[in-house]
Amino acid sequence: MTIVFMTTERAQAMSLQPKQDATLGTAFQRLRKKATLKDTVKITLTTNAGQENEINEESLNKDAWKSARAINFIDDGNEYQFPIHYNPPFLKSISIGRRHLVGCVLVPRLELEFSSPEHARVVWKRCHQFDPTSTTTTVATGPSYVPTAADVGASILCEVTPHPHPSSPHLPPGAPGTTGALGEFKRSALEAPNPSKRAPNTRGGPAASKATTDGSPADADVPVVEAFPDEAWPFAGRLAPPARNEGALRVCSYNLLCDHFCDCEWGRTCLYPYCPPAALSGHYRARLQLRELEHYDADLLCLQEVTSTSFYSYLEPALALRGYRAWFTARSRSSWGLCMAWKAEYFEERASRVLQLSDRAEWSAAPHVVAMADQWPEMKDAMSRSGTIAQVALLRWKRAAGDDAGSAEGEERLLAVSNSHLFGNPDGPHIRIVQSALIAASLERLAAQHAAQDQGRAPPFVLVCGDTNASRDSGAMEFLESGEVKRTHPDWAEGMCYRNLVTKDEREEHWHAGLTPDEHAEQRRAFVALASRPQDPPCSADRVLEGGQLDAKLLHKLLVRASLEAPPRRSTDADAIEFTVAGDEDAAESQAAADLAAAVAAGDEDGSVCYAGWFALAQGMKARNGEGYSHWIRAVAASPPIPASVGAEPQATGTKAAGPATERLKGLDLRHGLGLSIASSVEGATFSAGGKRALVDFILQRGFEARAAPALDERHWGGGIPTATVPSDHLAIIVDLQAKYPGDAGGGCCGAAALGRSTRMCALAGLGEGAAAPRSRAPAFLSENSDRTGTCGLWAS
Repeated sequence: MTIVFMTTERAQAMSLQPKQDATLGTAFQRLRKKATLKDTVKITLTTNAGQENEINEESLNKDAWKSARAINFIDDGNEYQFPIHYNPPFLKSISIGRRHLVGCVLVPRLELEFSSPEHARVVWKRCHQFDPTSTTTTVATGPSYVPTAADVGASILCEVTPHPHPSSPHLPPGAPGTTGALGEFKRSALEAPNPSKRAPNTRGGPAASKATTDGSPADADVPVVEAFPDEAWPFAGRLAPPARNEGALRVCSYNLLCDHFCDCEWGRTCLYPYCPPAALSGHYRARLQLRELEHYDADLLCLQEVTSTSFYSYLEPALALRGYRAWFTARSRSSWGLCMAWKAEYFEERASRVLQLSDRAEWSAAPHVVAMADQWPEMKDAMSRSGTIAQVALLRWKRAAGDDAGSAEGEERLLAVSNSHLFGNPDGPHIRIVQSALIAASLERLAAQHAAQDQGRAPPFVLVCGDTNASRDSGAMEFLESGEVKRTHPDWAEGMCYRNLVTKDEREEHWHAGLTPDEHAEQRRAFVALASRPQDPPCSADRVLEGGQLDAKLLHKLLVRASLEAPPRRSTDADAIEFTVAGDEDAAESQAAADLAAAVAAGDEDGSVCYAGWFALAQGMKARNGEGYSHWIRAVAASPPIPASVGAEPQATGTKAAGPATERLKGLDLRHGLGLSIASSVEGATFSAGGKRALVDFILQRGFEARAAPALDERHWGGGIPTATVPSDHLAIIVDLQAKYPGDAGGGCCGAAALGRSTRMCALAGLGEGAAAPRSRAPAFLSENSDRTGTCGLWAS
């Protein structure tokens, strides 16, 4: 129950929310405190305009206020009476954001009762002076406003007058308490950037902005409209003609960059030193992101690293105005997370759920994950600490852009879609594989439930969107694309080197000490070169990485060189390597012995070094040597092979297992039958921070023909992102998808017959029912000229 009554002739309003089952007397006490009235002031309610028919203070609020027509205040013989309005449209708070840029839309965030944004009148005014007597100029009416060059240096005033919602609960006409004065309570707001001046948080989300009710600025510390940066807006030509086809579905996946990682000392000085500090503000970037998203005009949005402030203050009101239904989910114990939004004109939600990927109860969807977690305690602990979530939704595709009408009832189209931001620790590629498996299992379960309810209909289209924190050749992407991931994939061995980064200092230090994507690929090539003997039959790199073993004694000599200045030179003796001694060889010997002990600990009992040990060794070298690491790893790769004498045969039979990782993967059978393929065939990187670049953002699909938007011209971000005009360290991925129906040329996977053929082919290949035929491709890290890099986890973004 909200009670609103007039307190001045200027149409100000006071809101009171008394407990309905409490007495009227307690409501009067709250009112005295809220209005700072003296205890001697007498307050009464009457059922008419006069002083008679006073309502007893022992009456319950739920009865007393409904029958009241007026509230009376008596102070020192002076009487004041104000009419009471029952459930009038009331604006509790209003916010228009804290950074205003020319060309970037302003949309007010409104908290209304008994009204709605579409039933409110919004007037935008320009105010040039910060005092209540200054004149204002009306510049627009409507739910949004885009500042122009004429507004630069001025403040923007948003005046909102709510009107009753048709479904608002009012008393019957003529009954006591009704009024014809509804819709007269208007409020205006200028946003105050000083957090200490913000009004109390009244309902979830961020705190509401301080507002005035008489049209004057809230205080003198209000923002003014800023000119757009001098450089041109870089996204104008990204979606140049040809336009999308009629009936095509446009999907956008975009990591918005959480304020926690950029608008801080570490972000300003280490990750993004090239970006003007003012452009790292979340409020500034939110304006640019809204402009960018409006330009893309996607039918389905999957956003990552969305803060609650960004969502409630900027995204939600702006997306609602454009017809989106937005769904925000924060990570556990965090204020940022994921947002999925779809145009209500085209989609209707059938089912949705949040996957808490750090919760063991969620793992039950994939029994092999539970078994592996029990055998691998370190992985189990890392999964539990990750805090990773995913959004999964089943949408009814009512119609697509350009369709004249929706699909017939018997041809209903469904879309299963996931939005995720996988684990970011660079040392956790195995965690990302498992998280991908849990997401795929959830999508399959969602599709199975649909099939059980709607027998005879085609299976849903499928979309998997998000920031994978992994490259195209990672185990996570191999699993999503091919339907399975081999136990020989090097990501499993690299996962053996995982260490939990608990503190902020540990995460920042590890970011700078970790391997870059190029260094990561190079150390894999170096191990394959060292572990492969020329006289052995050809063998895949994955098999060498799984079963290759390096002789510890010969490797020790290479490690000694890592601490010396002069590069090693190859000897004519294949069993030894000579070194040019420079620097402190004793110290080099001591450090090499320590490194080798750690590497052997990750290997086998015979004292040889497997790939897991080698990877840990390479990480340690990078942490100590910094830029000198690249020189060392290239010199090592040029050395003669040094395979161990035991178990070094790089063949399918007789190849030695890659240490403890293989033991922990016994019985592993992670598979899915979604039949996914990459839809976002973007060339180059989609992420840049701290000197690292990588392609980590993807959209995978089933049942569509895809056309991806071109990448942003690198001249706009060659020095790194974000910039004054590019608001994130990720680039948005945009694809246009044309549905393929049963019988279409090229087949497709959305038809029941096509899915059946795919399943039978997998069964004939010995993969089992429901599995997709795996992809066959050579590891890209073996090619010096490849445009794909090896697996590289990227912290935080």
